[in-house]
Amino acid sequence: MSIARSARSRGAKTFSVQQDELSFVWTGDSPKQGVSYDLNWSLCKVGVVGLGPSFRNLRADDLKAKGGSVKSDAPKVVAWDKEIDRELKAQLGSAEATRYVQDAALGAMAANEVTVRMVSDSPAAALAFRTLMSRTKPADVSDWVSEASVLHVSSLGSRGSIITYNKKANQILMAGSFNAGALVDMLSSSTTDLFLNKGVLPLWGPGDAGGTVYCSTGFDAGSAKVKSGFAISGSGCCRLFMGSVQIPPPILLNKTADNIASLPLLPFLPRLP
Repeated sequence: MSIARSARSRGAKTFSVQQDELSFVWTGDSPKQGVSYDLNWSLCKVGVVGLGPSFRNLRADDLKAKGGSVKSDAPKVVAWDKEIDRELKAQLGSAEATRYVQDAALGAMAANEVTVRMVSDSPAAALAFRTLMSRTKPADVSDWVSEASVLHVSSLGSRGSIITYNKKANQILMAGSFNAGALVDMLSSSTTDLFLNKGVLPLWGPGDAGGTVYCSTGFDAGSAKVKSGFAISGSGCCRLFMGSVQIPPPILLNKTADNIASLPLLPFLPRLP
């Protein structure tokens, strides 16, 4: 399509400028078959240039039907470097790989949750991530904004199982195993500032006592009613409502939601930044 424009020069003469506008029409787009140009285009935001099929937010049954398995051994924590970053993203974006994208969240409620996008070449790892995280309000792929991301590949040459964190991009990279405990530890530390910026105070506790609880700010730690909070561990996560804080601890949870039906008494001590 073209548009003709007119303008006048100092000599009062007229001329026209022909400007071409380019438009793109995606043909053969079929998200159910993994052909989604919008999804592959959106993956560029996390540094992955998808050249093959990609699936977004498949249900648990659909991911199970894809088959496959993933190791869960503890990965080696390594320092982030450009070579690992480049190799992992190139492999994850290659035409030979099928990408499984899960958009989820951490947090107590939609008003202060932290959105996380996970991309893996393993449906089993995507299923593990889906089970671990909280659901979030649905959004079209073009409207989705992730504040943190997790990229995983089933293997990365001879590197074995590793996990690393790119602080600048707020991105966790995993290769080999998908270990929920290791991911939770890194997610907890990588999302603290994001929660604080949303007015959510992290309360840290030992991992074997249930993981990390995030509760809303503005309460008196002496005898407070925690209107909302969030707990996560390697076993899963849940949103917490109407709990209570006692000093000395514990935090008593009166109601839970999402993945875990109930949680034990969780001894958490507040640690301010």
